[in-house]
Amino acid sequence: MLFRSVHEAFRERHVGEWSGLTNDEIDAGWPGERERWRRGEIPSPPGGETDTELLARFDTGLTTALAHIGTGLLVIVAHNGNVRATARRAGGDVGATRVPNLSGFWFSVTPEGALTDTQPVGTLPDDDLHGDIE
Repeated sequence: MLFRSVHEAFRERHVGEWSGLTNDEIDAGWPGERERWRRGEIPSPPGGETDTELLARFDTGLTTALAHIGTGLLVIVAHNGNVRATARRAGGDVGATRVPNLSGFWFSVTPEGALTDTQPVGTLPDDDLHGDIE
């Protein structure tokens, strides 16, 4: 049985003053700040959400989802920033590279609800996208 739910906790990161701007506009208005933020030298974009705030919000949704699903398979679809912060906290080596669209990470869940054993999951090869589903 498949159950789908939308939870506000998994929405993308609030980027404050950068909301609605392109990368070029951000770089013009805040030279070097986007890269400083990606390297962890500043905690958030100006007026934006920190990793601590993002992860606290994510944890609320994860706790709710785990309580609903029990021991079944749980799939969470989220924005790249959420995926990277969650994987980094769970011990994943996310480095400076971006997580490609339609890819992400598998996690194991401890009895306490912590995510561990981060494993990257890539996208399907193009040939697999057009195959028959049985």
